[in-house]
Amino acid sequence: MSSRVARKEAAHRLRIAAEAQAARRARQQRQLRRLIGTLVAAVAVVAVAVAASSGHGSRLTSLSGGRLSGAAFSSRLFAGIPQHGTVLGRAAAPVRLVEFADLQCPYCDEYAVHALPSLVANYVRQGKLQMQFENLSFIGPDSVTAGRVAAAAAEQNRLWNFVDLLYLNQGERTPDTSRPLTSTGFWRRCPD
Repeated sequence: MSSRVARKEAAHRLRIAAEAQAARRARQQRQLRRLIGTLVAAVAVVAVAVAASSGHGSRLTSLSGGRLSGAAFSSRLFAGIPQHGTVLGRAAAPVRLVEFADLQCPYCDEYAVHALPSLVANYVRQGKLQMQFENLSFIGPDSVTAGRVAAAAAEQNRLWNFVDLLYLNQGERTPDTSRPLTSTGFWRRCPD
């Protein structure tokens, strides 16, 4: 009689293990489909983001025709530091800083221009800090557009280069208007 109970318990454990494995496989397949869908949708936008952050500062232009400044600086700042999606730095870093920002926010711009380079050089590059960027789009329609481009750059593990370059060239913000991206001064024109 006890062998029958033992067989039932063993069969029950096997069934539970099989169900757990099937659930893991289904979850992985959903994640893979989501990732592939995002990549396919973002290919064109990613090309622009990668080109903007590739370090050819003098040849890069904004959507409104002005030159982008700081591409070489941004490339040097993040060179050799691991980026994975929205995360910058070593996975085993003892401290994680999560930044919630709107890419048109003037205060976020001040932080990115004045504090971020020191944090990256003194803490992230040393493996003491890992940073994560979480986009918020609440200032206006250009915030949504910039957030989409940032998400595409994150898919290519270039988010931090893009965000830094965007803040270095941030123009006037546009609060909830219907003006298109190219006419808002979203990218600040750099002097010749």
